Amino acid sequence: MTAHLSVPAIDSSTGLPTSLSPLAIQSLLLDGLKFKGLVITDALGMAGVAEPVPAGKREILALQAGNDILLFPSRPQLALDSLHAALSDGRLDSSRINGACLKVILAKQWSRQHSAPKDDSLPPLPELQKQLRGAMLTQLGPASPLVLNQSTALVIIGNRGDALERRLKLSIPHLQVVRHGKGTITATEQARMLAECLGAQQVLVAFLDESNRPARRFGLPSGAEALAKSLGDTHDLLRIALFTSPYALQYFEPRPNTSWLMAYHEDALTQISAAEAWCGEGHALGTLPVDVGPWHSGQGTPTSASRLPRAQSAPHLRLIARLDSLANAALHMEATPGLRIMVVAQDSIRYDGCHGHLGDAQETPVQRHHVYDLASITKVASTTLLTMMSEERGMLSLDQPLAELVPKSENVPLQVELGRRTIKDLLAHRSGLPAWIPFYLDLIAYHDTTGLGLADPENPMADWVSLCDERCMAPGWADSISTRIRSTEPKPPGRYRYSDLGYYLLQDILEDLWGKPIDQLADSMIYAPLGLTRMGYTPLDWSELTDIAPTELDTLFRKTHVRGTVHDPGAAMMNGIAGHAGLFSDAHDLALLMEVMRQGGTRHGVTLVQTGTAALFNQRAFPNEDNRRGIGWDKPGLHPDTGASGDAGSWSSFGHSGFTGTLAWSDPDGDWTVVFLSNRICPDPENRTLIDEDIRTKALCIVQEELGLPFRFEAERGNEDKPGSPH
Repeated sequence: MTAHLSVPAIDSSTGLPTSLSPLAIQSLLLDGLKFKGLVITDALGMAGVAEPVPAGKREILALQAGNDILLFPSRPQLALDSLHAALSDGRLDSSRINGACLKVILAKQWSRQHSAPKDDSLPPLPELQKQLRGAMLTQLGPASPLVLNQSTALVIIGNRGDALERRLKLSIPHLQVVRHGKGTITATEQARMLAECLGAQQVLVAFLDESNRPARRFGLPSGAEALAKSLGDTHDLLRIALFTSPYALQYFEPRPNTSWLMAYHEDALTQISAAEAWCGEGHALGTLPVDVGPWHSGQGTPTSASRLPRAQSAPHLRLIARLDSLANAALHMEATPGLRIMVVAQDSIRYDGCHGHLGDAQETPVQRHHVYDLASITKVASTTLLTMMSEERGMLSLDQPLAELVPKSENVPLQVELGRRTIKDLLAHRSGLPAWIPFYLDLIAYHDTTGLGLADPENPMADWVSLCDERCMAPGWADSISTRIRSTEPKPPGRYRYSDLGYYLLQDILEDLWGKPIDQLADSMIYAPLGLTRMGYTPLDWSELTDIAPTELDTLFRKTHVRGTVHDPGAAMMNGIAGHAGLFSDAHDLALLMEVMRQGGTRHGVTLVQTGTAALFNQRAFPNEDNRRGIGWDKPGLHPDTGASGDAGSWSSFGHSGFTGTLAWSDPDGDWTVVFLSNRICPDPENRTLIDEDIRTKALCIVQEELGLPFRFEAERGNEDKPGSPH
């Protein structure tokens, strides 16, 4: 490439820049150095060549000097017309044109011969483009994703931003948009935008006028600094994105309550990636490439996606319509007061439906951030995962007898036959233990005769266990649960019988091995590493009561409408923290956890368990028995139209359901996860319509059909020996 330089040692006679000098190119480069490759000018619109030589003439001189390719003529049509005229009147020889063209053709032929073989390991182009933008986006200052259920205002400065707005509205449906064009932000305009943002809990500002020209302030209009300062003064945290050169940062001062997202470009794909990064649904892994003002090269806070991304709804209209119809039918038949369904396919949310109300007196419409009692999904989302981690670290063995693991108690020895059962027996529900024991009936009976079992929460005995707002329990009753279970003589092993009781023992084992309560273990080892802020035990510690769906109107035990505390009576007697129940979550966080396990235990650099451990626990525990269960996980039914998933999902699929009306199911082969949350037992636990009508299973079947996947037994016809099948 020839530069627009003045080098008198090479050419002191023509007065031309080296890019147009025959002495520099033809005499020195081509004849003297014997260069045989392509010769390309630097941009012909640059001042170094444009000021001394007018357009049209400089293109002729460039070819006469020996250049083969003319880069960025400022007036292409004038250049072509001038070259034609020079050829006609003999100022330019056609052999010069032919020689340049031949070199270009030979270079193209050479590049095809030496092109790199196709790399099949590279992702498809759209995925590669998304990865590159995630690696480019640079986070400066405080880094925290948007709270998606808070009121949010987006201020767009510039004439673009439609892609940014559309993508944000997928995650924040009620986004308020405030617009201003490219012009100066006057005091009047600033006041208008401040007033429109006043009620918003979160404010985003996007400067969308990409420019690399200092004379244009890199696309920032006058008044941009004042607007940023005013918005920062009136909001706890201001988020600003610059879709232009990083040198635009020189016009702003760092502030402790301002977060910056350098996006560098204003194209639609970059806008989408920036929106995803803001929402915690995409990466911002870049660092600043230059020193500018108080910022330094290499500065940045790389942030990875902590939430599931959302896909555009247009390709999934039939899926949306069918699931909406199913939900409306469930509400019409009063199967549940409200429900939430989330479908994740190919790593993106394809459907997120909120239907009905919470079942409270206010009939609060179901919203995305609402939390449900997961009931028995606790068995897999807490206890099973912690058992997987323990087995992986060699702290226990699946075939180890309980007598070696259950903490010793002099007062309550473990029943001998029960002590011979293994961890695997408990997790596969074939230990011979009964389904459950109504421990709370003993408490009620004791209360009815002496008045000492249930107490006023104002009782000075601070150690009493709170059952709900108005009723407490003496802590000794929790010990009585352990006594009953340890003393239970199980039936012979081998017969599948679903039981909660083994999970009380697993809780004791895990807490003894790790030296921490199970709720602290689950939070520190599972939910916190994945950034799950809407999942955990004792939900009133991290959620508002009004955001939690109520469950049963309990007229027997707690004598109140249960809300904000676990529905399961046994778990309630354990202070809401148990191995079999007690976990609460919104749909997103449960779906993300299931996606991690569907992908083998790792997501975005966070590893819960190794792939081999995930595969071990996901296989049928006892394939030679009439038992569909995996190790902790529920698995597809062995016969048509049976099990929690019905005929949907491949044999590798897994999940769990909950008594309150919940279901989480993932299929590694089909590449999907479905979460179904409802409170079907509100207010009546005897309401079995959701179960009798197979509403949850029908949701899975709709997903299976709309994703174009074969049903399990249809795929098995004529292929009974397929690996992984029950045959």
